[in-house]
Amino acid sequence: MGSILLQIGLFAAGLLLIAYFVKWYTALCYRLIVTKKDEALEIVLSTREVPNAWRRRFIEKFALSKQNPLRKITQRLLICAYVWRIKRLITFIRSNRRLNADQRQADIETLKEIQSEWRACRTLEELI
Repeated sequence: MGSILLQIGLFAAGLLLIAYFVKWYTALCYRLIVTKKDEALEIVLSTREVPNAWRRRFIEKFALSKQNPLRKITQRLLICAYVWRIKRLITFIRSNRRLNADQRQADIETLKEIQSEWRACRTLEELI
């Protein structure tokens, strides 16, 4: 009788542990997938600058270095990476049903303008 109660108690504790993990993992995924994109979207739309969360300081420092023989290529790759992030934001907005259709379309048009501005930048200094 005692071993059955022990097994039931261990089973219940295991279920509680699994439920806690699922709750934690869901919150983590939501924060990574939705919240960070919303923050980046707000920053890009309001300032038209690259969000700090997207920037890779070490690579930017390397790309801006006068001693870097691949300076232009590195800068162009960073600019392309930032433009690609804007493209992903546009995809995110298209699938986002929290915004009404008019707001979504206005944000997409603004992001497309920003994307073309960023793509037209020749050097990283122009962008950041």
